[in-house]
Amino acid sequence: MRAFSKDILRTIGGSKKRYLSIVAICALGATMLTGLSIACLDLRESAEALYERQHLYDISVQSTLGLTQDDVDELAGIEGVAVAEGGYEIETYTEVDSIRSTVMLKTLLSSGINEPYVVEGSFPDAPNEIAVTENYLHAANKSIGDTVTFESAEEKRGGTAEEGSDAAGSSDTPAIFERGRYTITASVFDPM
Repeated sequence: MRAFSKDILRTIGGSKKRYLSIVAICALGATMLTGLSIACLDLRESAEALYERQHLYDISVQSTLGLTQDDVDELAGIEGVAVAEGGYEIETYTEVDSIRSTVMLKTLLSSGINEPYVVEGSFPDAPNEIAVTENYLHAANKSIGDTVTFESAEEKRGGTAEEGSDAAGSSDTPAIFERGRYTITASVFDPM
């Protein structure tokens, strides 16, 4: 054995605890680095699988004034666009723990784009049924089978909402969502 090798072995033998600590730290560091890099890949693949299964859209085009069917047809004609479909969403009000809260209502699209994942229950079949997110169920302390009431801004202030008006009070736009009582039929996870 050469003198250098003997010196290294003597140094390690003289401070075994320090040497083992350095080996353990290096092993843990390598393990953590490998685990984190693999976990990121797994999370990305899991998210991609969910988005693919629920047909999450790639691009959302929104307008404060709304889009017409001609606008949707124009978007569908762009090269590389497989499916273009218009949908409706609106903010409205409901009570959560005796506090007036804003909620977002969305329609399900006939093409299945951006379809929510059903955690419990089944999708609504009747006009007076609704599916809600798990977050809403926990915040409102509700469960499947309970009812939820949606109201417009005018109704909460004590006035009457004109027929065909939306939550902002615009009478030019037909009502997409009827205000009133709905029965919760499902708990869903929104892929958005």
